[in-house]
Amino acid sequence: PAAPLWSSLSFGATYGGAIRSGALWHGPGVIVALDEPRWLADPELWVEGRWVLPQTWNQPGDVVQTISMRAGVSARLSTYLRLGVGGGADREAEEITTVPMVDPRVPTMTTRIPANWRPAGRLFGRVVSRSWRGFAASATLYAEAVHAADPQNTFRAGITVEGWWRSSGD
Repeated sequence: PAAPLWSSLSFGATYGGAIRSGALWHGPGVIVALDEPRWLADPELWVEGRWVLPQTWNQPGDVVQTISMRAGVSARLSTYLRLGVGGGADREAEEITTVPMVDPRVPTMTTRIPANWRPAGRLFGRVVSRSWRGFAASATLYAEAVHAADPQNTFRAGITVEGWWRSSGD
């Protein structure tokens, strides 16, 4: 019988975020990875989804809700360090509340801006713990470029922590 192309499937729960508009935009996520530790550089293909908790910006009534999706590849540099690249998109929905300042009889108005997708790219370094009965932990530092309407949010730095279960149990 032919050997399987990938020998390890990993599932992870993540929590983390990025600096955006001077604040930490954070939330929980999930990650799935396929890797082949028998090959040179131990290549890994991964897919990650994150729900960024609703964030208030500019004024209390302005809220942005983001869902972030990324996919990419990484390679092992040493026993505990992986480097990788990825790409994906952020789906952002916004609500802007306008409070009249001149005439208090004019009602407050909330405008919902339809959700749109914004492409993104990511470079990262991941520090991975040794696996124990298939379970491991890691921390990822990353830099992203996002095609955002606001030029201040084009480049973002972030960190996530991950808990993993690996099918190979190494």
